[in-house]
Amino acid sequence: MATGATSTSSVSKGCFVIHPQKVSSSRKRKSEGKYVGFPRVPGESDEHCRARREIYTDTWSKVEELVSSLHTNLNDKVFGDLLEFINKSVSSNKRCRVKNEIPTGAFITGVNMPDHDAIFSQLQDNLLKITPYVSRLCSKSCPNIKLIVKEATSQIMETEYCVDKEVEPEFAKFNPRKGNITFGIFKQWYELREAGKGDEKRPVVFILEDFESFQPKALQDFVTICSLYVDKLPIVLLFGIATIPAVIHQLLPRSISSCLCIEKFHAQAAITYLLEVIDRIFISPEFAFKLGPKVFQYLYENFLFHDFSLQNFIFGLKFSMMDHFYGNPLSVLCSKSNIDAIDEFSHEQLEIVRKSSSFRRYAEQQDREELRLLLLDNEHTIKVISEKLEDMNSYHHHFFPVLRCLASLVAKLPGYPMGKKCRDVYEHCLKTSVKELDVYHQAMKMAVFLAKDELVPVLEKCVELLNSAIKKQEAICDDFDEYVQALKTALLKFEELSKQNASMTFATFTEASPKIVSSITNRFELQEKLKNAVYNRKKESPFEKTRESAISTLDKMFQKYLSCPAEQTLHEIFYYDQAETVKQRLSGHPRVAIQTALNNPRYYMNCSCCDIEPGSIQDTLPDISVAFKLHLECGRLINLYDWLQAFMTVTEPPAKAKKKAKNDEQQTLQARFIQAVSELQFLGFIKATKRKTDHVARLTWGSC
Repeated sequence: MATGATSTSSVSKGCFVIHPQKVSSSRKRKSEGKYVGFPRVPGESDEHCRARREIYTDTWSKVEELVSSLHTNLNDKVFGDLLEFINKSVSSNKRCRVKNEIPTGAFITGVNMPDHDAIFSQLQDNLLKITPYVSRLCSKSCPNIKLIVKEATSQIMETEYCVDKEVEPEFAKFNPRKGNITFGIFKQWYELREAGKGDEKRPVVFILEDFESFQPKALQDFVTICSLYVDKLPIVLLFGIATIPAVIHQLLPRSISSCLCIEKFHAQAAITYLLEVIDRIFISPEFAFKLGPKVFQYLYENFLFHDFSLQNFIFGLKFSMMDHFYGNPLSVLCSKSNIDAIDEFSHEQLEIVRKSSSFRRYAEQQDREELRLLLLDNEHTIKVISEKLEDMNSYHHHFFPVLRCLASLVAKLPGYPMGKKCRDVYEHCLKTSVKELDVYHQAMKMAVFLAKDELVPVLEKCVELLNSAIKKQEAICDDFDEYVQALKTALLKFEELSKQNASMTFATFTEASPKIVSSITNRFELQEKLKNAVYNRKKESPFEKTRESAISTLDKMFQKYLSCPAEQTLHEIFYYDQAETVKQRLSGHPRVAIQTALNNPRYYMNCSCCDIEPGSIQDTLPDISVAFKLHLECGRLINLYDWLQAFMTVTEPPAKAKKKAKNDEQQTLQARFIQAVSELQFLGFIKATKRKTDHVARLTWGSC
């Protein structure tokens, strides 16, 4: 191949392909030997740097697999109902339906639009198990009836042509790539494909993903065409509806909707998916990586108040996990299988541990000799870090079962002082210890008034959770035995009281009310006697004593094990709480980004020519930046001629400023100015005004 500047010379314009030079084998071996991945901090070995990336990859693959399985399992029921509906609609015993009536499924998917693609992809995979004739239609690619018919038929026929290695002669004329396919041609192709199968022909399913976004006229025509062929083709329509089923009658007139035999199907609510994800990933010791309170609250509130999209929540989780392992060199220890890596820590890595806030807090609580060893003796520091990592593992195995016990208790309380779901209780416990929460103390005061029918199931649930934790990690959770025995004793007492038909009513006053009323002579005496009766101590029943004992046992357990994660030493290894970074990366602020780019182009372009002092203007800046800076100096209305003169003064070279500019140079500057002004108008900084034809109105002021 020719090389050099003359190798691409040509009389006419064209494209030239220049292949890259082959890399020598020695250079290739050298590049393969060098590790390219997460940044390596001073003192960190290549093995630890590689381990960080491997831990991240392994952890994320497990999370992704778990989310995918949850998504599949939660949708299994509704997908099964849809498949059953389609099979029944085309079976021979369903032929008694009204003529030209199309079996139609209204699939209510919810407003979480970003998740719909995954839902319909999963639905299509399930439908392909019973029929190969499935077509997914999207409003973006089907703006009119012609494209709807073309897309609906060609998707099915092209799939069949791709599956068959050799197309039979009788099917060759139906190739959709050779021309537009109509429903009549599609019917002929389908009859050839299903010839010899009798009445049990496979259905043809058309999925309209975003039903509300289709053009009403195109929808009406498509439904009409389908109704004309429904006796010849086993057509089934599936409407993906994000809002309510009534939208069908809003888009289709009665004459068209009467051709549809509609049955409703509801997908699982997006919040159900999210609660399952939180329950399996965060409220579980299975995954060492956790989100801190600020990031967790931000991602959850972004889900609730913006889009209800589980996909965006998972994307935020992925970014948080990636940033944690990418920027935190201590994250090499964020894995149960890699805790031994602490034995290979260098002095620089240990210094990073010593500078962490939780380790400094722990060191400051020690005596002088221990503090000296922690700061100067590397071997002693490694030993202490190993102990603290084991303590953190033990903390997680105790924290989550007890958290679920607290959630099961507060879910029975009126008003739900700590929230209705386990997720709400978890968010409270992430921020601070339960013993410092006012809502916790309020919940405990309310718990002593629970009825037996409400309290006994809670105690049984707590015993089940604690026994399960002991069974999984007997060496770590053996101290739960004390609380299990206390709760079992309370349950036995409740059972004995039930058998004895003990009185479960509240204690009565020591003085009977008739006596109080009978001895009344005036209002003042009545008032005094009522006050005394209120302050008389009531007698506790056996049930109340047992109930107070059980609640006291739970209270001790909650206060012991539900401490804030931020109070644990070396929690930075496992918890990621850089909320500002997540907001900056996930929540776009186009206005701020645009103004930053126009005020300081070097921030994005990273060029030396744009390195100027704040507030100054020079000709090396981009034209739009010069025009933007000049418009900031103007008032509400900007004179275009004055603006042009100022622009030309800045952009025209100083050597030619004193000379009369040539016409072509002036025209070039005017064209550049017009382009810059047009771009500012497109971005929304200015607009044309009718008050003065040679002026434009300024639309932004400061950061507004």
